[in-house]
Amino acid sequence: MANLKSVLDTRSVDAVLATARAILTEKAREIESLEQQAKTLAVRGTRDLKQVAAAPQPTLAERVAALLIADAQDARSAAVALGAPVGRVKSIMDGMRDGAKIHNIGSEVEPRWQHVLGDSASPADLKALVRRLISDRPFTHRELVIVTGCRENRISGVLADLREDRSLIVVNRGDGSKGRWEILPDSVKLAPLRKTARR
Repeated sequence: MANLKSVLDTRSVDAVLATARAILTEKAREIESLEQQAKTLAVRGTRDLKQVAAAPQPTLAERVAALLIADAQDARSAAVALGAPVGRVKSIMDGMRDGAKIHNIGSEVEPRWQHVLGDSASPADLKALVRRLISDRPFTHRELVIVTGCRENRISGVLADLREDRSLIVVNRGDGSKGRWEILPDSVKLAPLRKTARR
């Protein structure tokens, strides 16, 4: 059963990443199809290319949002990944931050922006995001509520579900709600800690 849960968790993380990539690849396929249609019309001698509808290309803001759904990024690395000017990407991220669509999970000096899923997120997407976040660094329960945009009881449920996963070492370092949740790396082999983390 533990192996099945591990496979399902891996698939849910892959599903979140695939969703973000699918947005970009779908638009790229549409563009390729329309370019091929345009070439076919040009080869036939047809000069009226108005028959070929303009491909609806995703805006830079849509591409930034898709990238931040897949993983937290800073403005510079997002600009490099998207092949866009850093200033434009930073401007878009500033607008998204003001609209509470993204949240800084880094520091003030080195911000890393994460897309806020919101309370309408599927359980699998929420679990994948929380797992990724607490694998990266420790978070308090309240910080997870703010970063994900979900209700406290949903975050509590995800944390409880992650703690039941025998393939993970999920710990709360601290006292109650003030403690910081994290997933310890596989390289940590602390048998007593593993036993207390399951209670």
